[in-house]
Amino acid sequence: MCDDSGNLMAIAQQVINQKQQLEQQQQLLLEQEEKNKQHQQQQQQQQQRQFGTSESTQFDLSPSPSDLSRLLFSDCRKTAHDSPSPPPAKIARVSLPEVAKEIEIADSTHWSSSKLLKSLINCSGIVDSDPDWAAISLIQLRKHVNDRGSPVERLGFYVLNALQSRISSNMMQNLAMVDVSLENFANTYAAFSEACPYSKFAHLTANQEILEATKSASMIHIIDFGIVNGVQWPALLQCFATRSTGKPSRIRISGKIRANPEGEISISFRICIPVPFLGKAPSRFLMATGNRLLEFAKAFDLNIEFEPILTPIQELDHSCFKIDQGDAVVVNFVLQLYNLLDETPIAVERALRLAKALNPTIVTLAEYEVSLNNVDFLDRFKNALTYYKAVFESIDSCFAREAEERLRIEKYLFGQRIACIVGSTITERTEKKEQWKAIMESCGFQKIQISHYSVSQADHLLSNYSPKFSYVERDRAYLSITWGEVEVITVTLWH
Repeated sequence: MCDDSGNLMAIAQQVINQKQQLEQQQQLLLEQEEKNKQHQQQQQQQQQRQFGTSESTQFDLSPSPSDLSRLLFSDCRKTAHDSPSPPPAKIARVSLPEVAKEIEIADSTHWSSSKLLKSLINCSGIVDSDPDWAAISLIQLRKHVNDRGSPVERLGFYVLNALQSRISSNMMQNLAMVDVSLENFANTYAAFSEACPYSKFAHLTANQEILEATKSASMIHIIDFGIVNGVQWPALLQCFATRSTGKPSRIRISGKIRANPEGEISISFRICIPVPFLGKAPSRFLMATGNRLLEFAKAFDLNIEFEPILTPIQELDHSCFKIDQGDAVVVNFVLQLYNLLDETPIAVERALRLAKALNPTIVTLAEYEVSLNNVDFLDRFKNALTYYKAVFESIDSCFAREAEERLRIEKYLFGQRIACIVGSTITERTEKKEQWKAIMESCGFQKIQISHYSVSQADHLLSNYSPKFSYVERDRAYLSITWGEVEVITVTLWH
């Protein structure tokens, strides 16, 4: 927990102590009332025996409302602590929200995953309207979460931190920006991509469709909106170098990218636009990515150009791309376009219209399959909880529970995302495939069918992982990777 949470903890603990004192007083009052009732029943039974009264004509000796008021508010001074009676409004205030009641019931027992998730949802429902009680609930919930526990306990750990950050803006500032270097972040992302099938699924599907769409092209110009460390491209480069079907009988390369006498394929990775987390000066990181790709391509005698573009995306125009005549243009939006989402689609639509103006042979789009944009906070919270519960469970199938690598992945990748979804400053927005379809079509794109070979490759890939990983194909237009019943990433194709 952040250091700034000390004041919040102290305030919440003070509220808890006051609540417990009021509850003790109320409990004593209830016990006194019960004793009075028992005494009255004994008197009633004694009168029945004395006067022979039948059950149907029993005397009603229960206290009137005025008697009960006097019992509650005049006799309460006779408590064990000899403390004065609280006013009626104070006694009424001890009625806790549903989440606090649930916490008290199971306070000393091990919670089930469903109970923990339900309590987090209930707490999210009061975090804005009643932050004092939310703070109490979160402190009580702390003992049931653990960043080294079960998937739900680990998810709860980061969700709880994010809810606390929503209560305290100072905490949010420290929580959302975890201290991690660019290299460590990239290495963590690469480790996750290698161990879990999500990125592989998106890259493999996109690459297969790119390969098929450019099977007769001699010059291929890939525009990658949001390159990280280039892990998507080595497999595609190898396929370009060894493709044996769909090749024309003769390859003619013209323009500024020339072929050697053996007729090499020319591939221009000119447009490699950095993702937002690379910061304001990503050139060193991008050049390292480019050098790795160039070295890899040498082994296959591929003529490659790598030219990173550092122009802010909002300032890009057609002239930035240097499209040569005869280029087969590929636009790649794999797990990156969501970064432009906002309350309005202006930024996304601008990027898509720019891509459309490049007359691409194919546009590959892969996005996280969860609705976290333009929904109210409670729905956003529930959607995120369902989605990341599946993600954290799937990580358990790829890493040992005690693995430090797993801890880093969840902390640096997903802990920060959850903080940006649930915290006071919402910066993480995603949409489901239906909304992306509407956006793409509004910008003039048409769907391309997913190839049968892409589906077969997805099936083969996932056979190497837990059987809970699967895929769903819909109308040959959407291919999604799933964990159980939850769709995690969806790939679509456009032109």
